[in-house]
Amino acid sequence: MSFLVTGLGRQRLANQRPEQYLAIWQAKAESRPSNPILYIGRNTEFIVRRCFLPYALLFFALLNIMKVAFFLAAIGANLVWLIALYSYSSFAVTRPNLKDVVGAPD
Repeated sequence: MSFLVTGLGRQRLANQRPEQYLAIWQAKAESRPSNPILYIGRNTEFIVRRCFLPYALLFFALLNIMKVAFFLAAIGANLVWLIALYSYSSFAVTRPNLKDVVGAPD
């Protein structure tokens, strides 16, 4: 679910420049500092990237607490898609023009 929602958000927010999606997302999230969902997403987005997982698994394996890693991965996976869906719906909403809604003449 997180891949699907993130892909849709990337297409909508950074259509012509998909490599800049994270920078665009960070800028939009920083513009709303009082939102707790975006605060969590903004400060933990490094965990979602591929480069974090091998080091996290190594850490949990060295401490022999792989059950904790499994539990945190299950919680994290659900948080990721919820934050991605929330940011997709709040950042990518285009507001219609009042004339278009009411049908007023130009």
